[in-house]
Amino acid sequence: MKDILHKEKEAFKKAHQLWKQVQSLGLPMRASVVQRQFRCGTPGCRCTKGKRHQDVIATRSLNGKTQTVRIRNGRETMAREWAENWRTLQSIVAELTALELEILRLPKVTSQSLSHKKDSEKT
Repeated sequence: MKDILHKEKEAFKKAHQLWKQVQSLGLPMRASVVQRQFRCGTPGCRCTKGKRHQDVIATRSLNGKTQTVRIRNGRETMAREWAENWRTLQSIVAELTALELEILRLPKVTSQSLSHKKDSEKT
């Protein structure tokens, strides 16, 4: 019984540590941030001669459709951090869920079951 209590206590302790990590994260953004190269199609533009334009975009899927947003200059770092925060959040939530399921699998220890255990040890 004490082993079960110890396991439960340790799992709750780890869960609280993970929750603190969630709270310390910055803003999460469920999107991919990528740099793309493209041709604009304007005749005589440098991109028609091989030097393509460059852009940083964020893409996400919403209701089966891809949304693409051009990220303005100076905001690329912020967008990449937010996307990384989303991946970190997903990882933490997966770990939290595993801990919660581990706790739920443990038998419930009551004061009655502890006293029953002590009585059986005396005999």
